[in-house]
Amino acid sequence: MDAAVSRSELGMSRISILKLCLLLFVISAGIRVVVWQNNKVEMAGVQWGLTELYKNDAKYLATGEFRLFLAGPNPPSDATVLLHPPGYPIFIGINYLLWGENEAFVIVQILLNSLAPVLIFLIALGLFDVRVAMIGGVLTAVAPQFAYHSSVILPDELAVLPILAAIYFLVRAIRDGKLSMAIFCGVSIGLSCWFRSNALILPLFFAAFSLFLLPKH
Repeated sequence: MDAAVSRSELGMSRISILKLCLLLFVISAGIRVVVWQNNKVEMAGVQWGLTELYKNDAKYLATGEFRLFLAGPNPPSDATVLLHPPGYPIFIGINYLLWGENEAFVIVQILLNSLAPVLIFLIALGLFDVRVAMIGGVLTAVAPQFAYHSSVILPDELAVLPILAAIYFLVRAIRDGKLSMAIFCGVSIGLSCWFRSNALILPLFFAAFSLFLLPKH
C-alpha cells in the first residue's frame, strides 16, 4: 500500500471501500425515491414560479432556441434570465433531450444527490477512521431533510454536491501533496457556482484553511 493511503484506510482494501460506498448510495437513493413518491404533489408546488423559469429555460435548450436561453424572451426589458446561473436549466435541458419533457430529470437528480453520503464517507475516511466515516455517511443517507430536498425542483442540493467533492479533493491535495487534486478542488467549486452563486467566495476560505494544514518545510 503506497504512502498516499491515509492511516484510516489501512487494513481496508479498495474493494471494501467500494462496497461501503455502494451500500451508502443504495440506501440513500432508496430513501430519497420513497420520500419523493410520498410527497410528489407537495414538492411540485415548492417555489413553483422559480421552477417554471428553470423548466422554460431548459425547453429553450431542448428545442435549440439558444438565443432565447441566453437573452430571454424579451431583452432588454425582461432581465429575468439574470436571476440565476445557467447550470440547472442546462441540467434539465440535457435530460429533456435524453428522456423527453417528463419527470425523468427528477430521478436523475435523486441519483446524483444520493452521492452526497458517499462523499461524506470518503471525506471522513480521509480524516478519521472507518467507524466515524460510516456514521457520517449513514446519517446523511437517512436524514429526512436531505431526502426531501433532493427531489425538489431546485438547484440547491445539486450545488452542494460539487462543494462536497471540492472538500474531498482538498483533503486529498493536502494529504497527498498532489497539484491535480487542488485543481479538481477549484473546478468543483466552479461547477457549484453554475448551479448557485453562493460558493463564489468559498475559494478564499479554502485557501486560508489550507495555509494551516499544509506541511511546514
